[in-house]
Amino acid sequence: MLQIKTACTSGSLEPSHVLTAMGVPPKEAHGSLRITLGKDTRSFILRQKALKIFIPAHTQ
Repeated sequence: MLQIKTACTSGSLEPSHVLTAMGVPPKEAHGSLRITLGKDTRSFILRQKALKIFIPAHTQ
């Protein structure tokens, strides 16, 4: 299992209270992703998903 979601509270525009408690600036917290891995998640799945997320973000 691999889930990728925003790191904010569902339905709220406020940054994650966990990230702000860790000292992450609000601007960075708004652009954060939460990635949840299951015990059966394989490295090739991580690489595949990372390419779909980071390559388009880098080219913008």
